[in-house]
Amino acid sequence: MRHLLSLLFIAWGLASNAQLDSLLRALQKLPKDTSRLPVLTELLRNTVYHDPDSALVFAAQYRALARAAGDSMELGKGHNYTGMCYSFIGEQDEALRHYLQGLACFERGDDPWYTAMAHNNVATVMEKTGRMDEAAHSYRMALAGFKAIPDSAWIANVGNNLGNVFHANGQLDSAIS
Repeated sequence: MRHLLSLLFIAWGLASNAQLDSLLRALQKLPKDTSRLPVLTELLRNTVYHDPDSALVFAAQYRALARAAGDSMELGKGHNYTGMCYSFIGEQDEALRHYLQGLACFERGDDPWYTAMAHNNVATVMEKTGRMDEAAHSYRMALAGFKAIPDSAWIANVGNNLGNVFHANGQLDSAIS
């Protein structure tokens, strides 16, 4: 059984590397414009949690292309990806800086879903750094945004996050509601 699990793990790793190699080859063939953004998105999704240093390089490329194109929404996504990388490696101040820049881009782009997501991401940094009142405020902003859309999965997720903040603050009545 142990050998089977080892083989499965190796096969999964090889498939993952093959996917990254394929994405990198596809990226090299594309012009240096926003047509690269979908491939960079996939590279980011495949590296942010297990190779954040590489993901930061892809996020910088993403931001540069979006900035050159003057696309506020895509620039916001690039800042969001960068924030995810920094948050994962524990650099919460850098994560917050990028999440706030992303939030400003999403608000300019008038996109309610990404705006709500950015508020959620800001809240996670506030929570991780012990700024519970600010976390609660940002989670409330995210919750209001997701309710307005509506997005029931994110309403549940953010509601849970807000409940955890209330619980951590000893506000049990608020946590239940």
